[in-house]
Amino acid sequence: MPSSKTRASLNLDEIVDNALGLIREGGVASLSMRQLSTRLGASLGATYRHLPTKEALLDLCGKALFDRCWQPLQVGEDPLEWLEQQVMNLYNVLTEYRGMAEYVVRHTRDVVNPVHEVLIESGFSESEAPLVATVLTLYTAGALLTDFEHTIAVDAPDPKAMIAAGMHFVLSGPRPVTGAKGTRGKGMPARS
Repeated sequence: MPSSKTRASLNLDEIVDNALGLIREGGVASLSMRQLSTRLGASLGATYRHLPTKEALLDLCGKALFDRCWQPLQVGEDPLEWLEQQVMNLYNVLTEYRGMAEYVVRHTRDVVNPVHEVLIESGFSESEAPLVATVLTLYTAGALLTDFEHTIAVDAPDPKAMIAAGMHFVLSGPRPVTGAKGTRGKGMPARS
């Protein structure tokens, strides 16, 4: 049984980091509070004193992963390249930490407005921006659910490269370019 000094030294950052290590190794389904306590060198009771439930732990892990992958748009940075990078960061985190998508997505409320503003700044209309954001969300979710090793030919490109190329296509491929060189058109042509 760990000493009281060990238990007193536990902190949330240490608990979350160790939980994320276990999740990376075996996914969310394999994580238990008992296993985490063993890794921490603490009693199960000490772990529960910091976090009342596994669900509370997973919520903190989701916040930590979101904070690791989401970077604010920097002044002078290309907004569409930034958006593509944010989606790829999210994809990379969610493929590395299987089963964490639900918990990471809970912390994305604050990105809706920045993503909307980037899409508007990049030439999408007010009516197109939510549609494009939804397509990116569904595209990313589909990519996370796809078992690339078993559904794509052996000589196919790297799955991450395919996902990045598809995302680039969604954001810039079929849109007409009008006006000054490099300026995106305002909206897609109306369908007949």
